[in-house]
Amino acid sequence: MNNHLTHHLTHHLTHRRSIASRQEFGDFQTPSELAERICHRLVERDILPEVLIEPTCGLGAFIHAGLKHFSPLQHCIGVEIYPPYCAAIQSSVDAHYEAKVHIHCADIFTTNFASFLPINQAPTLILGNPPWATNSALQGQNLPEKSNIKQLSGMDALTGKSNFDIAEFITIKLLKECAGKNVVLALILKNSVIRNLLEAAPLLGLSISNAEAFTIDTKRYFGVDVAASLFLCRCFPSESSVQCAFQDFDNQNIQTKHIGWYGNGKSRFVADVKAYSDVAHLDGTSPFVWRQGIKHDAAAVMELTRTETGWVNNAGTVVKTEADMIFPLVKSTQAARSNGVITETPRAVIVPQRTIGADTDALALTQPCLYAYLQANEVVFAARKSSIYRNKPKFSIFGVGDYSFKLYKVAVSGLHKKPVFTLIFPIDGKPVMLDDTCYFLGFDTLEEAQRIHQAFQRPEVASFLAATAFLDAKRPFTKELLMRLDIGQLVATMNTP
Repeated sequence: MNNHLTHHLTHHLTHRRSIASRQEFGDFQTPSELAERICHRLVERDILPEVLIEPTCGLGAFIHAGLKHFSPLQHCIGVEIYPPYCAAIQSSVDAHYEAKVHIHCADIFTTNFASFLPINQAPTLILGNPPWATNSALQGQNLPEKSNIKQLSGMDALTGKSNFDIAEFITIKLLKECAGKNVVLALILKNSVIRNLLEAAPLLGLSISNAEAFTIDTKRYFGVDVAASLFLCRCFPSESSVQCAFQDFDNQNIQTKHIGWYGNGKSRFVADVKAYSDVAHLDGTSPFVWRQGIKHDAAAVMELTRTETGWVNNAGTVVKTEADMIFPLVKSTQAARSNGVITETPRAVIVPQRTIGADTDALALTQPCLYAYLQANEVVFAARKSSIYRNKPKFSIFGVGDYSFKLYKVAVSGLHKKPVFTLIFPIDGKPVMLDDTCYFLGFDTLEEAQRIHQAFQRPEVASFLAATAFLDAKRPFTKELLMRLDIGQLVATMNTP
C-alpha cells in the first residue's frame, strides 16, 4: 500500500471522530439494535465464531452484540484509532466477558489482521462497519495522493473514476490478509462498494466465495438514505464465485437477485445474472461510438435561458454576444422526461471550442463580444477544480468534437433510472448540445437517426439495460455500458416479431 496514502487516511480516521459532519466523514456508529439483529442473523446461518474481530470498532457495537449471541466465542479483538473510544469499550464490557476482549488502539492501515487469526484455523468472524467516505471527501485536510488501486489509465485516472471508497480500501486489505483462512467477512458496505469489490475481484486476485448481501434500511438505522447492505462472504477456499445474492435484510421473502460475473471466457459483469441470460446475445460492441455531452463546470456563465429580452445567464444577466457560439442545450432531466422526441428547448450553451484544446484567445478577434463576456467572468473558470482543465486554454470545455455538431442525435440520460432514448432534431438550424450527464449518438441524416432510435424502442433493449445497469448507482447508464449494446444485432432483427 502507498505509504503516503496510508499516512493521510490514518490522519483522516484519527480526526473523523471529533468532526461534527459525520455524513461528510463517514462516521456512522452502528446502533446496538442493528448490531444485535445482524449477530442473530449470522447465528441463523450457522456462523458461530470462536474469534470475533471488529475493525474500526468505534464504540464496539458488534463486540457487545457478539458476546451475547456467539456461544463458542473465546476472543474478541477490536481495532480503533481513537483513544477515548478504546477506553470506553474496555470499561463498558461486562466483567463476565472482560478476559475475552482485547482492544488495540491502532491504525487499521498498518495493522496486520493475519496476526490476529488463530493458528489452529478456529472459525473467525470479521464483523464491522467501515467508514462511509471516499478519498475525495477529505476536503480541508491533507489529501491522500491518488493511489491508482483500480489500475485505471488515461482520463479515467485523472477524473472521478479514480475516486475510491475508504471502506473499499479496507475490505480489499482484509480479503488479501485473510485469504485461504477460515474467516467469514461480514461488513456493512455501500452497495457501490460491494459492486466494485466483485467487479475487481478477478483483477486483484481476491478470494471471495459464498457472497451474500442483505440490504439495510439505512434511513431507519442511520438517518441517511444510502444504498447499503450487510456484505457476507468466506475467505477460505471453496467453490470460488464472483456472484453475490442480494436480498432484503428485514424481509427475506423478497426475491433474491444475483449480481456479478456471468459466463466463461467472454465474461460480463451484470446487475441481474438470471435476467441477463435471456439478453446475453445483445452484449457485444456498438458499431457507433457513444459520446458524452459537454463538460464545462461553469454553468453560471456558460448556460443560458431564452427570455423576452434575450439570452440571460443563471444570475439573470442579459448576455449580449455573437450568436455563432451559442447552441441549443438539452439537459438530462429534459431528455428523461421527453416523450421520445425533442424539437425545442428553452436553454442554450456557449460552445467556445470546436475541438478539445483549441485556442480560446482567438475569440478576441473572431467573437469580440463573447470574448469580453467570458473575460469578465474569468474568475469562474479559474475556480474550476477538475484537473482536466489544468494547462488548457482558460475557457476550455470537454466533450466537444465533430460529433457534437451532427444535426440529429439520439440521446439518453445517464442519471435517471428509466432509460428514455430521445430523438433530438436541430433547432433554428443549429445542432443541439447535450450536457455531460447525457450520452448520445450523432447522425448526419434524419433517416439514419430515426432507424437507430426505432431500434432502441424494442423491448429487449429495456430488458438488456435492466439486467446490466445498477439502478442504485449515481449514474446507472454509462458510456461503457451503452457501448456493450450491440446495435448491429438490433437493426438486423428489426423485422423480427
